[in-house]
Amino acid sequence: MTFKAIEETHPWGKEFYRLADLGVYDTQVGNGWLEDNSLDEVMETYMDRVVGDFVFSYTGRLFPVMVRALEVEERLPLTVSPDDEVAGQRYDALGKTKLWYIADARPGSKLYIGFKEDVSASRLYEGCMDGSIVSSLRELTPHAGDHFFISPGTVHSAEGGLKIIEVAEASPLDFTLTEWTGAGDAQAQIKGDGMEDMGIVAAMDFMDMKAFDPLKNMKASQSGTPAEGDEGAAEKLCKCNEFSVNRIRLNDAIHVIAGRFDSFICYYSLKGSADVQAVEKDDEGKSSTSLYRLDEGKCILVPAECPDFFVLPRERDTLLLEIMQEPHEEDDEYINKEAEEHIPGEDYDTEETEDDRLDYEIRHNSLHNIKII
Repeated sequence: MTFKAIEETHPWGKEFYRLADLGVYDTQVGNGWLEDNSLDEVMETYMDRVVGDFVFSYTGRLFPVMVRALEVEERLPLTVSPDDEVAGQRYDALGKTKLWYIADARPGSKLYIGFKEDVSASRLYEGCMDGSIVSSLRELTPHAGDHFFISPGTVHSAEGGLKIIEVAEASPLDFTLTEWTGAGDAQAQIKGDGMEDMGIVAAMDFMDMKAFDPLKNMKASQSGTPAEGDEGAAEKLCKCNEFSVNRIRLNDAIHVIAGRFDSFICYYSLKGSADVQAVEKDDEGKSSTSLYRLDEGKCILVPAECPDFFVLPRERDTLLLEIMQEPHEEDDEYINKEAEEHIPGEDYDTEETEDDRLDYEIRHNSLHNIKII
């Protein structure tokens, strides 16, 4: 499925929602027999067939990821988002983990992510009131091809001729702390049933006011880890529980074995165009090959029920972002992973039995949705 973009104009520039299931922003299918249906309507009908069993077990009929393009000219409002726990308790919504990919950057452009040093609540509030908080922000110089992982609680902004591709959890919870006008308490950009506009005070308790550590932040997203599959064409930009993002330099056709991930796969074309080739069966079981075109600056969604397909470049040096949500084990805050495996002094039989081995295989393979018969 391709999608029709939702465009909005702001004093700072433009934003284009390329893939979104946010209620107020809900992109419509742009091709095929589902054309003009919203992503929400598609999810309501087809659910796990679109996202996969694992994703569906966590997010239900909400499509879990959104993709939007930001064309930033003036300074972007300073924003922050809560994590899943805070968002779920207060707003019955997902939190918002983000990846910003810099598609283009003019000389003099800037990113602001986190703080240069620890700030107090009073300094933060006063600085947001008069716009002076900019002097406390960590300033980064972006270049085309850079990517930045933005965890919940981290304040962020940008300015000066940037095109940013944002991959994020499907959440409307972007709190606007200041719009740099000095006109008073900015309001959180929250739209939806049962959600009221709130100001800085509502976001104060979940913001990270410590100095921002880029290296620690990159480690949290597992950036740079090897990307599976795609025949060596993929570079891992981000891998976290909320989503994984690969960058693919598509000079030759690649065969994607999607069944191993049990996830939807979305492609965004940064440069050039491509075709997604899939084998389909009609009601009589006859197979045929179909091509779906992906043009520059647009998204295409391959449902989880499509076990394998090919991605073919239409132009040389085509560059894509590949987005999915890989199966993972949930972290349990009550389990100390650094604790000793055995109690000291106790006698354990370390010889593995056939029953032990089978039990391990069943538990291990269940994480990858492999059925043992």
